[in-house]
Amino acid sequence: MNKKIILLFIFSYLIFFILIPPLNGPDEPEHYENIYWVAQGIYPYNYQKGQKPKYFIDDLLKIFLKKKLNFFEIKNSFLHQKIQYDKKEKSQFSRITFQSYHPPLYYIILSPSMWLADFLKVDLISRYYLVRLFSSLFYFGMIYFSYQILKLIFKNDLVIKTILIFFALNPMVVKTFVGLNPDQGMAFFATVLLFLIIKLNQKNFIKRQEILYLSIVSAAAALAKFSGIFSILFAEIFLFFKSKTKQNYLIYSLFYLIVFSLIFSPWIYLNLKRYGRMSTEAFFIAETRPLRPLAFFPALWQAVFEFRHTIMHYAGFLGPTNDLNPPKIFFIGYTIIISILTMIGLVKVWQKQKIIVEYFFSLMVFLFVLSFYFKRSGLSWDIQGRYFLAGFFPLAIFVFFGLLTIFKKNKLARWIAIIFSILHYYFVLFFVLLPGYYRFNLIGYQLEAIHYGFSYFFYFFLIGHLGLVLSIGNFLKNHY
Repeated sequence: MNKKIILLFIFSYLIFFILIPPLNGPDEPEHYENIYWVAQGIYPYNYQKGQKPKYFIDDLLKIFLKKKLNFFEIKNSFLHQKIQYDKKEKSQFSRITFQSYHPPLYYIILSPSMWLADFLKVDLISRYYLVRLFSSLFYFGMIYFSYQILKLIFKNDLVIKTILIFFALNPMVVKTFVGLNPDQGMAFFATVLLFLIIKLNQKNFIKRQEILYLSIVSAAAALAKFSGIFSILFAEIFLFFKSKTKQNYLIYSLFYLIVFSLIFSPWIYLNLKRYGRMSTEAFFIAETRPLRPLAFFPALWQAVFEFRHTIMHYAGFLGPTNDLNPPKIFFIGYTIIISILTMIGLVKVWQKQKIIVEYFFSLMVFLFVLSFYFKRSGLSWDIQGRYFLAGFFPLAIFVFFGLLTIFKKNKLARWIAIIFSILHYYFVLFFVLLPGYYRFNLIGYQLEAIHYGFSYFFYFFLIGHLGLVLSIGNFLKNHY
């Protein structure tokens, strides 16, 4: 991969890393709380109705979970001097979080960052940023495996780079990987599974050892977040079409499911032991509106219609409740155009990229079932963009081929995709992120540092980012 493009991804990530305040992703405070407890060898209990827990993150929330940041308050906070809570303070923290209904793998992977923070004796704000830095491995890991997948299915290097830029520079993708959320882990392991299956599809027969790898990675996706369970459908579809006989399929399928079940079963056992059921009533406890269950057919229609939110969020929705968003005309237009391009591109690649289509189909089936369940139960939850994080990479492929189908010329489709990706990133940066969190004066945005010197890093990365964009623009001019 071109070194300038790699630097572009790194700088794009670091700009959002610096500017997005701590704990400002959806449900991020409780995901951070989970990491804190898992690092101590404890998996917290799920919140039950009526409980009033005291959290490790309560002091951080008081200064960071605000509409506009107060940097005077942040710089003078005791959190800059405090390295750790003492035993008495720790004893008051509740081993309860709402988000502990999620499986534990994502939190286990990030828990070493807490141990490192203890070793380095950093303050409580720096501790958060250290954990966030660890989570960047999922972003760059997913880019790496997406690149490997593209190299397997396409020969044109320029097409590969175009699709990768469209995917990796999307503000919603960057923002989701900057925060702390198990969707990161699920998307990463799902992409690894897609890579393995594409590799296996190029072989004449499958070995038992290779099915073992599929089971492990598939289970890892589900243990990072339960939505990774869609990987079972994807793997089963692959095994069905790859098997030469029905007997082979039954043997492959049985072996895959047994290994998957053995890996996943401890999580089921823990839930049964704690709550007497495989899952908790987390969604119902969090619901603040009266339940209004829909009839079967209206629920079916609404379940499909909810996907507008999924695509809409990739227009550049930010904030802890997706409350920072681009102008309405932009995100509606984005949703319509991307949806149309996706459908056109899907038809275009249907025969040539069957594995990608099967992967996308499997995820969409799971999300549709989840959406239908919400509507039938009367819950007001939508299918948010981060639920679809594992699906945005294949969507990027479909969008590119949708452009190629409309404009006919490969060169023009590449130009449009890359220029839009870069302008989209800057548009969300300057018209959503900065005005969303920072006050504006005659000099510009008040980019006082959460840590002294952070603002200088931002300007350095922004100037470097612009330089890379201009450099890549010159590359486009010469090669596209």
